[in-house]
Amino acid sequence: MQALIEQIKSPAFWVLSVVAGFVINVLSNLVTPFVGNHIRIFSTRSREKRDLKKKHITDWIDGHQNGAVLVLLEAHFLSFLGMSMIALVIGLALLAQADANTNSDLLRIFVAVGLIVVAVAGMAAMNIGGTLLEAVQQHPKGLKGLFPIRAKPKE
Repeated sequence: MQALIEQIKSPAFWVLSVVAGFVINVLSNLVTPFVGNHIRIFSTRSREKRDLKKKHITDWIDGHQNGAVLVLLEAHFLSFLGMSMIALVIGLALLAQADANTNSDLLRIFVAVGLIVVAVAGMAAMNIGGTLLEAVQQHPKGLKGLFPIRAKPKE
């Protein structure tokens, strides 16, 4: 840990970081025209998949009596699960860093890969929960009926 702090303190590290960022920026500008068509095809396909998924959720909400409530519960569960998984990864990463000097390099790589897998699964769960929540909010029935409108008192 001390060696990492010493490397970050050196001006050469920061100069190299700026140069690397500049090179990545220039290379991405050069490669973008060649890859742009493939990216457009991929984004069109993914947009179609997202629309199909939202249509499926909408049909499911329409087909069940409490569909909006059930989808909303699932969305919140998945979002909470994703946040919990990411919090777990952060906690385990801190524990692994505290014990880094006693572990071998192979074990540290194994732990890092395992933490990355759990973090990606958590982000995927949060993404699915967000997609479900968005579909419920855009649905015509959506959140109507969840909270009954209170009648105004007569004057």
